[in-house]
Amino acid sequence: MTHTIRCAVFAAGLIVALLWILPAGPVSAGRTCCDMSGFPAVSSLKLQGDGLRIVLGSKWAKSGKPTRPAMLYDPVEGWTLEIDAPPVDHWEPSACKVLVPPIHLTLGEAILLRPDIGYPCDNDSDRVCFSWSNQVLERDISLEQSIGACHQTGNVIWFGISFYEGEGSVAVGGIGRYDLKTKQLKIRRPKELRDVSVNHLAYDGKTVWLTTHLSSEYGYYPALGGLISYDWEDRILYAFWRASIKK
Repeated sequence: MTHTIRCAVFAAGLIVALLWILPAGPVSAGRTCCDMSGFPAVSSLKLQGDGLRIVLGSKWAKSGKPTRPAMLYDPVEGWTLEIDAPPVDHWEPSACKVLVPPIHLTLGEAILLRPDIGYPCDNDSDRVCFSWSNQVLERDISLEQSIGACHQTGNVIWFGISFYEGEGSVAVGGIGRYDLKTKQLKIRRPKELRDVSVNHLAYDGKTVWLTTHLSSEYGYYPALGGLISYDWEDRILYAFWRASIKK
């Protein structure tokens, strides 16, 4: 696939992204009050020939039917809707996850990338301070991140970062590339991905395609950013519900 995809699917992408980011209901601090039964909003994102196949979650299925809609992209035909796609296991294991070495991130780096985390408290490397209701509060911080999704092409593994946010745990999202032959690991953290996790990813030879979610103590909110593409060579991130952004 090439850059022409972005022009060909812009309108369809808007519709799909709007479907994916519809909220399930209100959330109040300290408790989960959302109906999560319909999630994940995206069950699968895979390459299909020269295009993409995106199976939506049970939230979009017809009542009483095990099937659900799928969005199919073909470079010639464009986007089409498959009404009754068979369900898939959204927790499909990815063998390439275990081949990627640990991703290092310091608290200082995390705060620079995500100021919403807080700011360092004196010289304590495990605590951050933040302002709330005209008060300065402190909290312990644990930086935890893992490989949320990956796609191996030859000796190269393309992957997205995932993390749990809440109860003192936080991290910074992003995507990466690991060369199994040279052992070279590269991480990029575009602004659009810093506060979300990647749960589906595919690489077509030029573009990294992905969907995102937020896993927190208040619930699991999948596909917050809808469909996103990232051109690794040109560093252009494209969220289908807003304009392309160079990162």
